[in-house]
Amino acid sequence: MDQRESLDDIYGGSGNALDAVFQQHDFGHHVYSYRPTPPVHADLGDHIGERLEHDINKKHKDVESVDQHKYARLANASYDNFNGKSVHENLRKSQYDYIDDLKDFEMDDELSTKDDLVLHYARTGETVISYRGTTGDPVGK
Repeated sequence: MDQRESLDDIYGGSGNALDAVFQQHDFGHHVYSYRPTPPVHADLGDHIGERLEHDINKKHKDVESVDQHKYARLANASYDNFNGKSVHENLRKSQYDYIDDLKDFEMDDELSTKDDLVLHYARTGETVISYRGTTGDPVGK
């Protein structure tokens, strides 16, 4: 006999490498046949629809922190600056009164440009740098 193994020896009599390596699952997809499915994951396919439905239908409340609002507003300030709006006035609008320290940020005119904005909060020493992204007006005001 030849020193090489026959296809029957390698592929278990099927003569087909795909059939020897993969088995078709009841749901239609193929699974690796040489690695048995651990019991923990064995029922995953049976319950995946239920789990997805539960996750999609569950009612949850998305909560954003005041800090998220603060940094979002500071990030948008670079667009205000680019578009010729007053950063100082926009950070002090009454609609942002719930963000305590927002009104105390000051623009650093020396370090800021049309594309980036440097804001300092002197009392805490916090510095925020905001880079403007793309815009329909490449020149600005």
